[in-house]
Amino acid sequence: MTTLVVASTQADATAVEEIRARHAELGAALRGRTDALFAAAAGGATAGAATDAQAARREVQEFTAATVLPHLTRLAADTLAKAREHDETRLLAQSLAAQQAGIVGAAQSLAHAPDPIAGVAAAGALTALTTAHLADVDDHLLPALAALPGVSLADLAAALPTPTTTTTGTGAPEPATADESAGTDPALAVGPDPAEPTPAVEPATGHGHSCACGGTEAPEPELDARAVPHAIRHATVFGALDAVQPGGSMILVAPHDPLPLLAQLERRRPGAFGVAYIEQGPQDWRLRFTRN
Repeated sequence: MTTLVVASTQADATAVEEIRARHAELGAALRGRTDALFAAAAGGATAGAATDAQAARREVQEFTAATVLPHLTRLAADTLAKAREHDETRLLAQSLAAQQAGIVGAAQSLAHAPDPIAGVAAAGALTALTTAHLADVDDHLLPALAALPGVSLADLAAALPTPTTTTTGTGAPEPATADESAGTDPALAVGPDPAEPTPAVEPATGHGHSCACGGTEAPEPELDARAVPHAIRHATVFGALDAVQPGGSMILVAPHDPLPLLAQLERRRPGAFGVAYIEQGPQDWRLRFTRN
């Protein structure tokens, strides 16, 4: 659900979309890592599968420590603190603070899980709690704060960490540009952007995933962008791609040829992904992104 927010200024309206985009990217990146852990844990009891599961669990832990918890800390220090100052939002802020305590507890359970099964359960709880918390902020707290006089959502958005902190891959990505985070979502629009380079795209020739363990390859995750709200679609795609590990791949289903998305991806992560079309319309486009 995406709640309509009536903001008093254009800056605040833009800030709402920026915060929601950051949350979409953060949530997708966490879900992608957790899904990879689930897939690795389902790979069986072989030594290779166990190694993959350990690496996937470590990736969830590192991303949580480097990105999720710092974002929540900043959210508590500014946005929730501001909400506590007003009678209209004080109880909501207290509820959200309790949610954050649960997320921290799940992160601690993940870090200290005594066995792989407990680790998978803790990662699932962490992801579910974080996703629900961010949705409550987006759908309940932001509209309530926007209705209060004297509250600058633009200032609160500016205090949040830069979106997308990556723990693996080819270096830190470029922060989202103003139009990317403002909800205009050119990422899946029709037609290329001549101002941006587009990575080379080849027809798909096979499964894009490579597995170092030599065992059965895990199924490729698939993101159906058609089901993602337009305003946060690009952020969700970038977050999901951020969770793809080197040698791994992800399938994207788009309602049209996502050429601007490809250009933005190349600008954010030059040469980080190989892209191959699996299906090219007329109704749907399916592309495989393979992490180099």
